[in-house]
Amino acid sequence: MSINTTAKNTMLDSVFGSGTPSAFYAAAFIAGVEATGGSYARVAVTNNATNFPAAAAGVQANGAKVSFPEATGTWGTVNEVRFFDASSAGNEWAASSASVAKSIAAGDTLSFDAGALTITVT
Repeated sequence: MSINTTAKNTMLDSVFGSGTPSAFYAAAFIAGVEATGGSYARVAVTNNATNFPAAAAGVQANGAKVSFPEATGTWGTVNEVRFFDASSAGNEWAASSASVAKSIAAGDTLSFDAGALTITVT
């Protein structure tokens, strides 16, 4: 049985942009492992319709730029962003593969423009 686009959009919108949880924490991942060191920290993204506008075609995208703190050391090559419900540990809710892997060294700021992070229901 497959899920149609309307159902996918409804599922995504019931979580992202709904306000529950009140925020998601974007986490940078390198080959399946969360980044560490060099001033790395997860980034709080308020769970509202500005940051997570209505899903379309079964895809949820970030509605505003997501920026991490400036790196003070090497993080590695970030190839994925995952969304958690806590600033550390917590539950993972979704993941988005980066369209282009980004190598982060001291002085770099990892950021993703609006629409760059997408979540799909398959």
